[in-house]
Amino acid sequence: MAEAASLSSQTLPADFFSGPGWATFSLTGERHIKKDLPNQDSVLLVPSFLGESGRTLFALCDGHGRDGHLCAQRLLDHLPTNLPELAYAQDPSKALKEFCRVQDRYLEDRLFHGGTTLVIADVSPQRILIAHVGDSRATMVTSHHRMADLTVDHHVSLIPPQELEALQRRGGMVVAIGKKRTPFLCAVEEDPIYIDIHTLTTYRSIGDYHFGRGPSSTPDVQLFSWDQLSQGTHLLLWSDGACGAISETAFSSSVIRRIFHPSSIEEISLRLREEIVRAEPFDDATAMVVDLSSFRPPS
Repeated sequence: MAEAASLSSQTLPADFFSGPGWATFSLTGERHIKKDLPNQDSVLLVPSFLGESGRTLFALCDGHGRDGHLCAQRLLDHLPTNLPELAYAQDPSKALKEFCRVQDRYLEDRLFHGGTTLVIADVSPQRILIAHVGDSRATMVTSHHRMADLTVDHHVSLIPPQELEALQRRGGMVVAIGKKRTPFLCAVEEDPIYIDIHTLTTYRSIGDYHFGRGPSSTPDVQLFSWDQLSQGTHLLLWSDGACGAISETAFSSSVIRRIFHPSSIEEISLRLREEIVRAEPFDDATAMVVDLSSFRPPS
């Protein structure tokens, strides 16, 4: 891949936004050639989060189903105001779990057709909090030109036995479908005219009323000290359409070096965007790129 041209000599894409130490872009996947759906990914950035200078909240949602974009936007609209009300400053893990539970019930009770994932990074001078529901990821890029996932996808194919048992107790059903026997979370909808089988690839999600209480809305929450991420140069929050496209190309260290070698956050993000475009993602592909050096406290 040729080096991205200097920002001074190119027009930024319409889907591209940036600020001090961060950039984000969103691409519409190939599926939209056949389906009349809007891009269902949404992102949120809250500087001076909780009124603290140097603290920034980054969040990304990947909606799915007919109302997926509405589900994603609902979460991000309420995240910055609801978390303080849930005593997030005192117990962030408890507040995030309650937030996801309340939003999950809201979407289900009002029969939003679909649901959404959620991944957030709360970056402060003291530490970095990572939380996620579903298969949108947080990934660290290291100074050794490696990518290290900080989250584990809540994908049905990876469901631990204890999670599967809990899902089944809540009425969920996992079925292997197709020639490749791919596992899906399934729900059957019947009426006098037809029978519709709904499938979901994640065992945790927010919304998805068709699946009842089967999928859990509980986020995984992790706290990292800056020392733990001392080798990190950049943090990526990205939807499965983005990280899935990249993983399929099996990024080598030389490709990672070419994308993330020292330069502006805009140029780094444009190179990453080029790689995802080259991979021709089937799904919507969205990424937030955070330059950790812009947020790391002085040593």
